[in-house]
This record gives sequence, C-alpha cells and structure tokens, in this order.
Amino acid sequence: MRPEALFPLFAEATSLPGIGPRVLKLVERAARGNRVIDVINTLPISVVDRRYAPPAVIAPAGRIVTFTLTILEHQPAERPRQPHRVRCADPDGTGVTLVFFHGREADWRRLMPDGEVRIVSGKVERYGGEVQMPHPDHIVPPEKRAEVETVEAVYPGTDGLSPKLLRKAAKFAVSRLPELPEWIDRGVLAREGWADWRGALATAHAPTDADDLSPLHPARRRLAYDELFANQLAIALVRNRQRR
Repeated sequence: MRPEALFPLFAEATSLPGIGPRVLKLVERAARGNRVIDVINTLPISVVDRRYAPPAVIAPAGRIVTFTLTILEHQPAERPRQPHRVRCADPDGTGVTLVFFHGREADWRRLMPDGEVRIVSGKVERYGGEVQMPHPDHIVPPEKRAEVETVEAVYPGTDGLSPKLLRKAAKFAVSRLPELPEWIDRGVLAREGWADWRGALATAHAPTDADDLSPLHPARRRLAYDELFANQLAIALVRNRQRR
C-alpha cells in the first residue's frame, strides 16, 4: 500500500488552486497526467526575465521589458476590428501605447484609470517610431512591482491553458511537498553537491536563468537520479517477487 504521506501527491490536480474539472483536461495534456505529482514533475522549459526596466526611449523592439507608466488617455475602438488603445507616458515623458484587440473598454478603464500609475510588462514593438506594447502580460499598481519584476518560469503549454495558471499550481504544489526520508546515500549527496528531494524540486521550479534549465544542473541531476533509482528498485522488487 502507498504510505499516507504520499496521498496528497497522488490526489487529482483539481486539489490545486485554479484547476477545475474543465481546466484539468488541459493540465493533463500539458503535464501528461492529472495528478498533483504529474504537475510537480513537469519542470520549466524556459524563463522570462522581467527585471529589464529601461527608459521607453531606448527599449529595443522584440524584447520583454517592464515599464512604469502614467495612464494618460483611453482611445476606444471606433469599429469592431480596431483595437482599444491606451496612451501612457514613462517617467521621462516618452509616450507608450498599450494596444488591446480583445476585452471590454470598461474592464480596461477599471484596470487603468486615467492619471494613475501602473507597472506594465510585456513585449515592446515599434511602429513609425512609436513605442507600443500589444496585450501586456502584467498590469499592476506600483505596490505590486516586486511581483512583476522577476524571473518567470515557463512551463510546457497547450492551447487554452494559461501559463500563469500552471505556474501558480506548480508553485503551490511544491510549497506543500511532504518531508520524506532520504533514500540516497549521504556520501553520494555530498560528492555530487545535491540538495534533498524537496530542495531539488523547489530549485528546479524556480530557475533564475537559462543555466538553471540545463539537465546538468545539480537539482535536475538529483531528480533524474531519483527517477532512475526508483525504476531500478521497482525492477528489483518484481524480480524478487518472481523468485518466490
């Protein structure tokens, strides 16, 4: 029988925040399973660094940046296919236009009232010298700047599944991992410089740069060793049972 300490890991992923029955099907496709342990074992595949916060005048096209913007004016779409535009300015007075092709005007005005300051992060585009940001990834008040100016883990995706949702679910699951007895020899841990299982998973789910995604990173090597070790133990148990 499975030890009681492992029950939460093998529970359905609907026990994680933001995952309901409908979303569960999408999570199952991305994580190749519908249990909490499947989400935990789905590691980030890339990172998005939102710490780059240059003046808008020098922000390069195509790069993810984070701006501090004052909301100047909303320009609603006049026709169905036109975008809703929000004219803004950074602290230097450089104009930045936020562009939205989906959503309701009332929602954008509620999120970005005229005259208010917002921390906005997304990919920069330039048209005719104008700095634009279509559909920013984050729009928050100044007191939440620290939540945006960070390095985000990017997980395998599937159509219809919000990257933010899977990231939040994985973070929640990792924060509640049970403390299990160490099964790797202490000498091996010391020689390889590996953390315990919980520490390795926490590190693997919180990369700070591309190097942390490498299969040679100590955290990922430890997890790969765990998987191989578990497979070898399972084979040994089956063989032992067959000999009886």
